Amino acid sequence: MALAKFHKKEKLTKPEELVGSALVDIENNNSDLKTYLKSVILTHVEEHTLVKANKKQKSALLVYVHFQSYKVVQAISRKLIIELEKKLKQNVFFTAKRTIESKWVKEHKSQQRPRSRCLTYVYDALLDDLLLPSVIIGKRVRVRLDGTQFTRVHLDQNDRDYLEEKLDLVSVIYKKLTTRDVNFEFREDKTFYTYKK
Repeated sequence: MALAKFHKKEKLTKPEELVGSALVDIENNNSDLKTYLKSVILTHVEEHTLVKANKKQKSALLVYVHFQSYKVVQAISRKLIIELEKKLKQNVFFTAKRTIESKWVKEHKSQQRPRSRCLTYVYDALLDDLLLPSVIIGKRVRVRLDGTQFTRVHLDQNDRDYLEEKLDLVSVIYKKLTTRDVNFEFREDKTFYTYKK
């Protein structure tokens, strides 16, 4: 049953089996999410661990969703993440499976590389996905003297209770996938709230 949730997979790893069977279980028991979850297709699942200073381990599952069904996951993200975390007893993050295309892949100048395949776009979209269902209010990119970058991300003050304990995991996963440092701050942005209404 869990195998049916994955795109072109013959054999599942242990985390993939856990997530697949949990999704099938939610689909069968939760009438609100049933119609949405029918169209959700996963590509693969990665497990990430964070070792804290007191030697306690904190683990999270990063679930890659097929790009065509990712809009559905965005629509039900809060409910779905809460249900999955109850079942799996660990943090769960969703992201779409995106590919980065090199500048030099195209043979002719007339063949433009799509914006959605650029490295910058994919990295920004990954950060948005990891912080789902919260919204990034602002972003500052700082470049150190040695050329390395780190990003300071401003988050909505109202999401502090939901996000605060997950932020260390988000920064570890983002660093592992992109090799970029990221710091988070909570603030209330007046302009953001005026546009939101």
